Amino acid sequence: MRTGSRWCLACGLLAALCMWPAHGRAQVTVNFIWHQPDMQTFYVADFIDLAQEAVDTSLHPDLFTVILTNIAGVDQEISVKVTLKIQNLSILQLSDSDLAWVQSKVFTLEPQGLQINNRDLSQEGQKYSIDTGKSGYDETTAEALQDIILQTGLLPSGNYKFEIQVLDVTDQPILSAYTEHTIFVSNPTRVDLVGPGTEFGGALPVIATNTPQFFWSTDAIASGLHYKFRIRVVKVEGAASAEEAMQGFAVWEKFVENQTTEIYPSSVEAIALEAGETYAWQVERLVETSSGTHEIWSEIFWFRLEDPTAGIIGAGIEEEVSQMVDQIQDLQGVAGELEGYQPTGQVLVDGKPMDLNALRNLLEQVLSGQIQIITIIIR
Repeated sequence: MRTGSRWCLACGLLAALCMWPAHGRAQVTVNFIWHQPDMQTFYVADFIDLAQEAVDTSLHPDLFTVILTNIAGVDQEISVKVTLKIQNLSILQLSDSDLAWVQSKVFTLEPQGLQINNRDLSQEGQKYSIDTGKSGYDETTAEALQDIILQTGLLPSGNYKFEIQVLDVTDQPILSAYTEHTIFVSNPTRVDLVGPGTEFGGALPVIATNTPQFFWSTDAIASGLHYKFRIRVVKVEGAASAEEAMQGFAVWEKFVENQTTEIYPSSVEAIALEAGETYAWQVERLVETSSGTHEIWSEIFWFRLEDPTAGIIGAGIEEEVSQMVDQIQDLQGVAGELEGYQPTGQVLVDGKPMDLNALRNLLEQVLSGQIQIITIIIR
């Protein structure tokens, strides 16, 4: 073959190779948008039915959107696979394990691309509906989790990863079409009141200020996590039970975000607390889950506002400080170790004397989480 002919053949082969990917290999990019940035609890059934029962999955919540971009410019036959992986679950020593996955049927991706959300995948009759023969869960991983999931329906606290992969018509991964997104599941379970007051029905404490500062504690507060509460204060007015009291008209109600303390306002935001009257209060944590907002309620505390004209005197500064120290001991879990001990001598902070008013302000910062206690030493 002459040199000129060989050169023409080589150019023809090169042109064919340049054209081949557009027609022979799928060319797709994928992006993933997570719609639940404040989600703290995840129900397994909101992603996949592990029991493989007939469930109307079209009612699944809006969790994510997959954006497919067709970079070939021609129709392509593809499928989409979404895998939920356990990234880190120390409670069961699981890491980087597949939990469940769903894969769509093979469908035609047109040049304009496509957006699919998790509910689209779940709906029957769509061109990209789930292929049940290629979807499922890892039996070993599911077995390790089954006791927890069967009891609560929840994924245990930990890190989970969604992997999104686009496959060609032969079920081979398209290298350019992969992305992942990690979520942290914290699973809050409780809200505990700290003060003022004590549990409704017990000894009725008297407080001296009509603008008290309320403190509570909760679990599952991680760095960067958004958390939200609602505090409600009512006048007891002869209610026979705590629940009956809380059904009354609120003298003050407020949403509180990213803190576990709030001061009763002295402005028009609230009805002024009345001398000698008894009040009850409760805190509700609003937890964002994969199925919507879930409420976690605290116990109910009560207290009475002092009325010196009637001989009802609230706690003095010494008693307030003592009560706050007791609360801190309970929160730190050392109340038993310190039982029977009484503070003596002068109060020192960083080696410098401090009066009780200044100490009270310092303890308020501890209770509100602004200052963290690292260690408590008994001498």
